[in-house]
Amino acid sequence: QQQQQQQQQQQKAWIFGSFQSFQEIRHYRVQEFVTGFSWLVYSGQRTNHMYPPLATTTDRRHKRAPRTAIGITQTGRVILVVADGCEYCANPRKRGGPTLEELASFMMTKAHAWHAINFDGGSSSTLCNQHGRVLNRPTCLDIIDIPSCERPVSTVICFGDAAASKGSG
Repeated sequence: QQQQQQQQQQQKAWIFGSFQSFQEIRHYRVQEFVTGFSWLVYSGQRTNHMYPPLATTTDRRHKRAPRTAIGITQTGRVILVVADGCEYCANPRKRGGPTLEELASFMMTKAHAWHAINFDGGSSSTLCNQHGRVLNRPTCLDIIDIPSCERPVSTVICFGDAAASKGSG
């Protein structure tokens, strides 16, 4: 039984990239699938494939906002970053959070991500611990006039120790 568990562990992997068809997804036996808006780091290099790809008057690459990113190192360690900010604060001095370019730089140079993608950020950037306690300061100023609140989201990513959860009975 222990050998079977080890084989199952070895078969699990993180895949960063894109799929062209459902057949390809089935071929890799994908069990969990999430999407992001753009690459921040690809093969150890900061990428220019950020959303939107072309500079506009409302270029989001240079806008400060709360951000959420996920990455993976060359050794397979997963990196999750949630950065607070206030995209729609009335007072410009209170606006904050990293730009997409700053987030990409952080993921590459400080977190040592080999691959990293940007998720939906803004008010939906919320980090909780295993007990459901919110660890950051999410804002809802884009939908209601409350400086700090939790916002409903459609996707949640949970990390945990599989061995510890099996032992808890």
